[in-house]
Amino acid sequence: MSYSEQYGGGRSGSVAEEKDKRRHPRSRAWCPVELRLTHQKHGIKGEITDLSLSGFYFDTMQPFPVETGLVVRLSLGDVVLESEAVVRTSHTNLGNGIEFVSLSDAGREELSRFLDGVEKSGH
Repeated sequence: MSYSEQYGGGRSGSVAEEKDKRRHPRSRAWCPVELRLTHQKHGIKGEITDLSLSGFYFDTMQPFPVETGLVVRLSLGDVVLESEAVVRTSHTNLGNGIEFVSLSDAGREELSRFLDGVEKSGH
């Protein structure tokens, strides 16, 4: 069960407090992701369910510490996006809030199209 399903969407503090910090709304969008530390060649693979134009939540029992630098690869159907990212929140046994820091304009457009499709399909 994801953090959102278990606790109703808030990651830390109140739900209202978390929403105030977000620059873009999150969508319940599933997609595969690979995360690796910026100085490593290999990473870990997983799935995300909360996604926005500025980042995502990665469910994991062993979260990274806040401010950890990462490289992320999101698979959006036939499109793979890569960006440097930074861990913004860390919740033991639950996961990480991760923010994109170098997503290209073209990547942001692809992600926006993907999220629009998710919203229209209701998934």
